[in-house]
Parts: sequence; C-alpha cells; structure tokens
Amino acid sequence: MSFDQKLFSGYCKAARQGKSLRWAARESEVSASTISRIERGASPDMDSFLKLCQWLSVCPSRFIAADSVEESNEDELDRITDIILASSRIDPTTQKVLISLIKAAYDYHAIS
Repeated sequence: MSFDQKLFSGYCKAARQGKSLRWAARESEVSASTISRIERGASPDMDSFLKLCQWLSVCPSRFIAADSVEESNEDELDRITDIILASSRIDPTTQKVLISLIKAAYDYHAIS
C-alpha cells in the first residue's frame, strides 16, 4: 500500500478555494505551516492527516492505494474524480462541472 501525497495535496489546495493558509489552519485545526508543507509535497504526520481528512470530509482510505487491485467502474470513476480534484490548474467550479459530466456519461453507459 502507498500514500498518494499528490492527491492529498490537491484536495487540501482545492478545499482552501483560494483562501489563506491561516483560514485553513483555523478550520482544520492543523497549523498553517503544516498545510503549506503538505501543499508543497511533504507527507503529513498521522494526527495532521486525520484532522485534514475530517476537515475535507473525505475518508482517509481515499489516499491509500493498494498495489494491485482490479478496478470496478465505481472505483474507476472515483479515481477520475480524485485526479480532477487534485489538479491545481482547474478551478473548483470547472471541477464540479467536469465531474458531473463524467458521472452522467458513466450513468448513461450503465443503462444502455
């Protein structure tokens, strides 16, 4: 198993929605310097990781990847969603639209 730090970092950046590190620190109860280090690629300690997962409303297992697992359509859709949310180049509104479109395509494919 491995920790997907890039994905975790992307979630943290997206959750801030352009707000300050200090704001995120107050909201998550994790120091601004720790959040900054995570967003720059450092792995969090367990306490910070769990607090940030709670703040993000995301299950910690989302960031832990099994080494070899055959993916179902739902797993594949979750992975695509994760990639979109981890991208710092896509604004939050566009992320939501892309995810909605992809989910609609999966739903359409499932019933046809």
